Amino acid sequence: MKNLKGNIYLILAIVFITSTLILSSCEEVIEVDLNSSNPVLVAEGQIVKDSAVWIKISYTSDYFNNEEVTFEDNASVILTDSDNNSETLTYNGDGFYKGHVLLGDVYENYTINISTDEWEYDGESTLMPPSEIYEIVVSESELQRPELDEIAYSLEIKFKDVSATDDYYMMKFFVNGRFDSYALVDDKIFLFGDTVIYPAMRKEFFIDDEVIVRLHTVDNDAYNYYYQLNETVSDGKGPGGSSTPYNPASNFGEGVLGYFVAWSFVSDTVVIIQ
Repeated sequence: MKNLKGNIYLILAIVFITSTLILSSCEEVIEVDLNSSNPVLVAEGQIVKDSAVWIKISYTSDYFNNEEVTFEDNASVILTDSDNNSETLTYNGDGFYKGHVLLGDVYENYTINISTDEWEYDGESTLMPPSEIYEIVVSESELQRPELDEIAYSLEIKFKDVSATDDYYMMKFFVNGRFDSYALVDDKIFLFGDTVIYPAMRKEFFIDDEVIVRLHTVDNDAYNYYYQLNETVSDGKGPGGSSTPYNPASNFGEGVLGYFVAWSFVSDTVVIIQ
């Protein structure tokens, strides 16, 4: 039903709108009919601790031809926190809307409403507190590929678990000033006491690489969303091993691609040396 190359291209585009980057009980994995006559709304937004909110709103145009995106320049965008404080975002061009008044605060639940004369959607996310990176351990990778002419190194990241309840993290890696990849970490798997120890064994680094590790704390819904997104991009397959990728369930609801996320983060830097 869908073009595989086009679907992966679209999902990758969504990933990098935010950086670059989870389901509630009423959300479902959705299938969107992506064809040349049905443009699809793409909404990617975030609010970070101590920073203002932003969101980018656009449409997929001709799904099969990879045409330039069409930006939404006439939407009403309103952010509301759990105390019912709200602000209307300002349009800055190219589908980009930004707030100025409400700054991200921990444990606040934020709802962002986006609407035009033709549609209206709400996205909701809770801003979890930041963690603390205790240590980044560098060691020679146990998985040295024979085709490499240099030694590969891996990282082990030790950081504080933010609470006694289940917590979820997205770990982003920047190598020599450029975004490289991300990993999703569930504390139920890597927790030792109050410390999470994550072995980034599948990632390769080399001598003189400067690696920035940015650790985002996310809520459960955001974790699930990016997990679905990661599975789709990595495997190119939908649930049950089908050859057609599925669309990760957006917290804006059915028919929308993208996500609104509230999060905090900390970062640390390591240089790979002999």
